[in-house]
Amino acid sequence: MLSRPPVSTRNLLVLSGVLVLLVFILQGNVGFNLADEGFLWYGTIRTALGEIPVRDFQSYEPGRYYWGALWFKLLRNDGIMALRVSQAVFQFVGLSVALLLLRRVVRSWILLIFAAIILVRWMFPMWKIYEPVIQIGAIYFAVLIIEKPSGPKYLVAGIFTGLAAFFGRNHGLYCAIAFVLLLFYLHWTSDKRVLLKRLGFLSVGVVIGYLPMMLMFAFVPGFLSQFKASILFTLHWGTNLRLPVPWPWRQSYGSVGAREAINRASIGVLYLVLPAFYLFALARLFLRRTSNLNPVFIASVFVGVVYLHYTFERPQLYYLAWTIPAFLLGLIALPASFSSEQRKRLKIAVWCILAVFTITALEMSQENYFTIKLKSLAKATLMKRYGGDFAQAMRSQGLVKTDVSGDSLWVLSDTATMIDDMKEIDRNLIGPNEQILIAPYSPGLYAVLQKRSPLWQIYFLLPYDQEAMVQDLERKQVNWAFVCRQYVDNRPELAFQQTHNVIWEYLVKNFKPINTGVEPQCELMHRTSK
Repeated sequence: MLSRPPVSTRNLLVLSGVLVLLVFILQGNVGFNLADEGFLWYGTIRTALGEIPVRDFQSYEPGRYYWGALWFKLLRNDGIMALRVSQAVFQFVGLSVALLLLRRVVRSWILLIFAAIILVRWMFPMWKIYEPVIQIGAIYFAVLIIEKPSGPKYLVAGIFTGLAAFFGRNHGLYCAIAFVLLLFYLHWTSDKRVLLKRLGFLSVGVVIGYLPMMLMFAFVPGFLSQFKASILFTLHWGTNLRLPVPWPWRQSYGSVGAREAINRASIGVLYLVLPAFYLFALARLFLRRTSNLNPVFIASVFVGVVYLHYTFERPQLYYLAWTIPAFLLGLIALPASFSSEQRKRLKIAVWCILAVFTITALEMSQENYFTIKLKSLAKATLMKRYGGDFAQAMRSQGLVKTDVSGDSLWVLSDTATMIDDMKEIDRNLIGPNEQILIAPYSPGLYAVLQKRSPLWQIYFLLPYDQEAMVQDLERKQVNWAFVCRQYVDNRPELAFQQTHNVIWEYLVKNFKPINTGVEPQCELMHRTSK
């Protein structure tokens, strides 16, 4: 009988690498989101060409763009697949760190593999992989502090916090709050003499980790002013568009099938379960203090409870997925904080809960494409005897193959039509040297057409300075515009024609529609006046 391989760091890295590679093989070339994924892809291309995120184009924090641009250079390719490779590497780091944490509470290889699969399933969509990985990293450094508190550990945690802010200012804030709360908690439960010293170590670490951003403030002309403007814009409009919390009793079940009804109920219940779990966990922490409590459990609670703000910021499946690692890790670590006779029953309950919610909540997720790929592979195998093939099976799932800047992707038919039509329009009408305004939510088309946006804003959800944008369009003599009548959250008042009425009026006055037969909800417009 073969002996079970030890739960060594090397074996955990192998497990993480195999799972990430398997997921990449299954879904790496499936799907393409012209809006959010295109937003990141376009910005990463411009960064690789020497432009500065935030200053030169609308963007997230610079860290994720420089990470992607690094991989563009290493792979000598700036296509969407190269970007996804960079995200897969980031996912590998996050999953590996999560397994290093779970090794402290799980000794069974079967359960470790099961946990890894659950974590990977919740890591979607890939263009937002930075969110869950940063949260996992925060839990890891919190565990190191809990296991052996010291000034250097707080320094390292601070450095991580500063780097997290370089990838997303919200992550920097969440991590800083979580580590400060943990510091005060440990001060209350144990050593009461070194609070200010450790707070100093944490603060110095934050400054060190945030140095890349501070150097950009100091030495990149115009970067600081644009960063300040983005902060003021966020303070004015808020961090996101609000949605009602999908409580299970508020869901509509009668008009949908059984699968979707279960999916909606599951997501609604999770929005109850997460805060309930953290309330229970906090009560246990402060009643029991650190006695017999597992460090992974404690760290997951402090990080997760702070990230609840992000979970409820725009309550939907995406935001749940981005912030759920703390819940998953904390729940898995929960039994370790109970007595041995209670532990076995609690473990069974925990793993059942994880399996049920992972299956039901993610059942209808469009970005977990590897399920579609597996179904298509199975269907193709069955269809062989009837003359079918894999391509036919994929088409039956609503996916078609198209070329996206040299990468062959399986995408939704509407997306493929949009891409193919725009490439033909660019080739036959616009030409390589002409600029085009694309609005409101398809910045990925700039990357597909290999064109630079004529405006700083590339995602027209909320208005910036419209008068300045009109002046840019006039000064640059932009002769083409592609504008779609789209709006989010089923709110017509958020259509481009409403939110950016000054730009729209300028286009109507100076441009005329060109009948091309493209997407009926979109208009290709050409300048009539010079």
